Amino acid sequence: MPRVFKRLYRVSDAVERLARDARRIVPPVVEELPAWRAVGRLVAEDYVAPRDLPLLPKSVLDGYAVRSVDVEGASQANPAILRVAGVLTPSSTEVPRLRPGEAYRVHTGAPLPEGADVVVPVEAVREEGGWVYVFKPYAPGYGVMTPGEDYRKGEAVISRGSRLTWSHVGVLAALGFARVKVYRLPRIAVFTVGDEVIEPGAGELRGGLVYDSTKPLLRSYLEHRGFEVIDVGHVGDDPREVREAFERGLREARIVAAIGGSSVGDRDYSAEVLREIVEEAGGWYMHGFLLRPGRPAAVGSTGTAILFSLSGFPVAAWAQVYTLLEQSIYRAYGIPWPPDPLVHGVASRRIVSAAGVLDVIRVRLCIEGATLRVEPLRVTGSGILSTLVRGNAVLLAEPEVTGFDEGSLVPVHLLHPAIPACKGEEDARA
Repeated sequence: MPRVFKRLYRVSDAVERLARDARRIVPPVVEELPAWRAVGRLVAEDYVAPRDLPLLPKSVLDGYAVRSVDVEGASQANPAILRVAGVLTPSSTEVPRLRPGEAYRVHTGAPLPEGADVVVPVEAVREEGGWVYVFKPYAPGYGVMTPGEDYRKGEAVISRGSRLTWSHVGVLAALGFARVKVYRLPRIAVFTVGDEVIEPGAGELRGGLVYDSTKPLLRSYLEHRGFEVIDVGHVGDDPREVREAFERGLREARIVAAIGGSSVGDRDYSAEVLREIVEEAGGWYMHGFLLRPGRPAAVGSTGTAILFSLSGFPVAAWAQVYTLLEQSIYRAYGIPWPPDPLVHGVASRRIVSAAGVLDVIRVRLCIEGATLRVEPLRVTGSGILSTLVRGNAVLLAEPEVTGFDEGSLVPVHLLHPAIPACKGEEDARA
């Protein structure tokens, strides 16, 4: 008698249970690193500006710091003539007081003397014998960077759970932070299952053989997101070999994922072996989810380890990792999910979603004039890798959503930073 899914579980139900167990099995680990080494990691605490940036008024150009009232009414015929009282450089630590009728020569980045509210560009003046001639008036603030113009004291720089970028590193350094606290995400052991799967480049494809694209995709994705991944091999469609692979994985990590054999076919053993392992340990198990793509997945917990059986098809497996594995760890650590930037775009055509199912819809976000457009690629197609390359964002259609009308504003999560021009825009620019 053919095996079938006895029921299909909601992704949210599995995530809730996985997150609860993950807090105990793989509790959050925080490490402090030099900020430049932590790029790409999730920060473990809020960082706020401890002081104004800049702390003092600074010059943004080479010139002369003056009081605006002293150059009021200046002209070519009747220049303002000010005594040069000194020179300030970016390394100056003493800030003098500017008296009426005086100017200070300042370099870019130098603090301004107290009382100065204008920096006159060096190319707009003439200096002779210790006096500077200014030939036009300047409004207060010209050439000046005011205290707190970049960051105000107490202003957020980066929030806990956000991914640190190289630009954050620059701001943190300017505020005096040399090191940052970041999460060390759990180690995950993975292995591939399938007689039909061979390593890329290991030989010619014959008959139904396929190169293993799913494990390299998931490993690179997880490592890019900050997880440590241990590859414990490839086994055939044999329950004994699958069991041994799970056991090898458990010697390396507290989270183990089998890739392939997750469905209910005659030769799908991963989910069944997973069930046996967790039941022997008195744990819990779920098989089959209201998820598209990615319905055939299994998850379980022994109480000391978390196990996954993922699809062998790359897009479905990625959707399972994104919604089940990654989300559960983020929830366990109190990190918002998805962590990817949320943007809104206009649907280029109607996007259909199945009621009662979490649809992971690959989309292409592009720019058309002043509008962000969302072009759906496809919902189905568990093995269509091109949608991950052509797409740059994902639209999560929750189970209660049945679709999005053409022209409606839809929320998408940006997976890649580049947003290209839409096709028509590209042609117009060519």
